Amino acid sequence: MSSNLRIMKGRRKIEMKKMTNKSNLQVAFSKRRSGVFKKASELSTLCDAEACLIIFSPMVHRYLIEVAPHVTQFMGVNLHEFNAQLTKFTTQLETEKKRASELKRLHKVVQTQWWRATPTNEMTILQLNEFKGALQQMKINTTRKSEMILIHNAINPTLFFANDNFLA
Repeated sequence: MSSNLRIMKGRRKIEMKKMTNKSNLQVAFSKRRSGVFKKASELSTLCDAEACLIIFSPMVHRYLIEVAPHVTQFMGVNLHEFNAQLTKFTTQLETEKKRASELKRLHKVVQTQWWRATPTNEMTILQLNEFKGALQQMKINTTRKSEMILIHNAINPTLFFANDNFLA
């Protein structure tokens, strides 16, 4: 009876060392690769982060050693130059991201120091009431200034046109 029973081992921890059997290696690579992509997708979704994975299969190494040198030589492509350009662009991107972050921070500082720079749909009720008062005062001042100009023009029309500085 005991010969018919199979002993189940369940999930076991796999020793971390390079596999020698190429078939097992390819299977393990495929399974683990999909797991890594799933984890990166979860990280991106949960944290609203951008994730980029570059995973090369064991076959890529063989391709790069045996085929790529001939292809890149034929096409006049230098992989080291591509890598250098990629590094340069990545550095520029990080610099621009930092710059954008600093500009956003400065914009918020300006908005808090001079709240009228804030779009009206983002103002608080207190700011809107203060803005309304400032607009009403501007209307009163504009009306007074235009009345003064009209009175002055009625009294002495030649001075009005001769002296452009009066409007300033």
